[in-house]
Amino acid sequence: MHLVPNAALTNTAASGMAIGEDLKELCELLQGVELDTSVKDEFHWNLTSSEDFTVSSVSKKVSSAKEIAWTNSIMKLLDVIWKTTIPTKIKTFSWRFFINRLPLKDILVNRGVSTLDSMDCPFCSIFPESLDHLFYQCQVTKEVWNRIILWLGKVANLSQEDFKSFGMIQEKVKNTKTKEILNSIWIALIWCIWNMRNTIIFDSGIFSHEEVISNIMFFSWRWVSSREPLRKTNFYDWYKFPLQCNYHS
Repeated sequence: MHLVPNAALTNTAASGMAIGEDLKELCELLQGVELDTSVKDEFHWNLTSSEDFTVSSVSKKVSSAKEIAWTNSIMKLLDVIWKTTIPTKIKTFSWRFFINRLPLKDILVNRGVSTLDSMDCPFCSIFPESLDHLFYQCQVTKEVWNRIILWLGKVANLSQEDFKSFGMIQEKVKNTKTKEILNSIWIALIWCIWNMRNTIIFDSGIFSHEEVISNIMFFSWRWVSSREPLRKTNFYDWYKFPLQCNYHS
């Protein structure tokens, strides 16, 4: 008679062997160590010279971990985002965008979070959905960038490809007010693309360039007009001459 080992028993036995090996290793490490029961237990914090816990030491440790995880260029962009006058939820979205942590199809599948029937881009249904494709490479998305660039008109020292890079805006645009306006429009653009993507996936919506463009104009105007000295910027002026609104008082 041929016996087939029970899978559960085999797994249990394997786990027991692993625990036994770990216990053996622990005993070897503790060999020769004697506990002094007359001494009171003490806790030492290794991140400070005094070995006392401080919040600042944790903050420094977290900052150093960020430097390892993210490049200096990404850190600079994140710093700009946190200082921009936009709603907190948009800052959080932008932060996740720049560190590539949006729940896009490629990320969800690669991490085993979800098994999807289709990896296709919800806009073009041709290429797999990824951050670069959805926001930059998709032909549907490219049309959004082109129409916003036409709306803005000529920006000094900034080509069409430069505008697609948030980092190039920070580097090439010297006028502070103009840079703030472009930052708001850029963030509104990726935010509205993301919203349209979710509408299509979760609400069976249909892509509308007119809706995306009008939302970009509206959100960016609302964010910009909440600042000083741009609080009196009306939507008509913004719609016609967005970059000239930085001269309003």
